[in-house]
Amino acid sequence: MSIYIVTRKIDGVEVYRYAYDTPLDMDLFPFATHDHTLYVEPPVEPPPVEPVKITKLAFRNRFTQAEKVAIEIAALDDPGAPMQQRAMSAALRASQEDVAVAQFIDLTRADTRAGVQMLETAGLLAAGRALTILDTPPTDTEVWNG
Repeated sequence: MSIYIVTRKIDGVEVYRYAYDTPLDMDLFPFATHDHTLYVEPPVEPPPVEPVKITKLAFRNRFTQAEKVAIEIAALDDPGAPMQQRAMSAALRASQEDVAVAQFIDLTRADTRAGVQMLETAGLLAAGRALTILDTPPTDTEVWNG
């Protein structure tokens, strides 16, 4: 069933709404003097995502010591390893360098989220850890105040 909005043609004022399968030519609101327009629900826009900025140290501290060690070891280059493994190690080193040169870490940025989730996919973080690291609300001491 659809909803129709009835407006007077003379001034465009909405005078009635009704639900029916098709527009109805009613005695009170005939097609000759009234438009019967299909109502379309406006799209609901999600609220804008506020950045969640934390310090670099706070970001690093969201990882356990064992996770940091696993990431550091995986980032080591082994010239004898297959190129795919070397590329993964290089990607980890590049990500670590990005963190090192950043002013802050925005936990809502797509590249930040993808990077942490990639660590989980690669087995360097346990299942579910990426979302814990990314979605835990920052404490007062973690918030970047720049």
